[in-house]
Amino acid sequence: MEKLEPEKRQDQQPARTMAAKQAAEKHHYFVAVICMVTLGIDAMAVRSVSLLAPYIRSSLNVSDSQFGFIFSALTAGTLISALPTGMLINRVKTNWAFGGIMAAMGLALFNLARQEAFIGLIVALFLIGLVRTGIIPLVNRVVTEQYDPAQRGARMGVIYAGVPFGGVIGAVLLPTISQYSSWGTGYILLGCASMVGGLIAWRLVPDTSRSPSQPQGSRSSAGLRSSAFIVLCVAYGVFVISLSIDAFLTLYLVDVVKISALFAGTLFGLIQLSAMGGRIFWGYVADRYFSKNRWWPLAATNLLAVGAFALLISLDPGSRWWVLAAVMILIGISGGSSWVVLSTLVGDVVGIASISMASATIFFSTNIADV
Repeated sequence: MEKLEPEKRQDQQPARTMAAKQAAEKHHYFVAVICMVTLGIDAMAVRSVSLLAPYIRSSLNVSDSQFGFIFSALTAGTLISALPTGMLINRVKTNWAFGGIMAAMGLALFNLARQEAFIGLIVALFLIGLVRTGIIPLVNRVVTEQYDPAQRGARMGVIYAGVPFGGVIGAVLLPTISQYSSWGTGYILLGCASMVGGLIAWRLVPDTSRSPSQPQGSRSSAGLRSSAFIVLCVAYGVFVISLSIDAFLTLYLVDVVKISALFAGTLFGLIQLSAMGGRIFWGYVADRYFSKNRWWPLAATNLLAVGAFALLISLDPGSRWWVLAAVMILIGISGGSSWVVLSTLVGDVVGIASISMASATIFFSTNIADV
């Protein structure tokens, strides 16, 4: 009997290995869902500024020039807190980071819903910018730690599809709620969703701060000083200036192209819907064909975006609906999809140890461009 025991243990090893793999896959799936939901709620909060622009403008008597300051307040808050938050992300347990950020976001959205004056709106959006800035660095850290480099692009594409998916939901719900109730009601509902999401993340998300692929205590900033990363920051900071047109897109469609606010919201949602598919597509392409050099798909998405914005400014009040839809789809699959390639490329350039700080630095440079 004693001679058979080692054989039994050997027979049990494949079963244990299979069970461990299934548990790891379930863990990765659950973390991916939480990341997608978090990004979706953040996307609705940020894109609501554009989606609700016509309603906020008429309700608070805000001029078009003042509306530029409204969007800048959101990005300014993000700008100020980006680098300090990036430094703190690796020192905080994942569940506490997710839960704390989403709970703070919910409170900030409740505060925004109560505003009745231009100055109050500016301050409330600035606070939202302060609390949301850790979401993208945290998600990038989790994905970079949990997935193999050869699979990161596809996984990042699926997870970051949560951003345009949240934009689609926001484009459908927020203008409709504002049409029949008020713009503040939409923010109250969004705040509730953020609070619930934060509670779920705090209770259920496992701590990934000590990943097997990253030994405890490994902190390196060498990747942040590389020429490739510096070029990445500068290039994407310049490109994001064109993406800031999102803040004025619905106003442009309403005032220049002469369509209704609801139709403008629908077209904005079309951008998000096409970006959702575009992010999955570009993530797959980046892994399948450019896993050793993801600069090429990033360049391709940016060049397509330049063409899309050139078509956008050529629209006039006589443009047919299918022309408008085609332009929005092109924006979605180019500029709206490029962030997933960028986030994957940041991990390639700086490595796991510096991913949070690197993501925050990229975030910092893009928000300078936004402001």
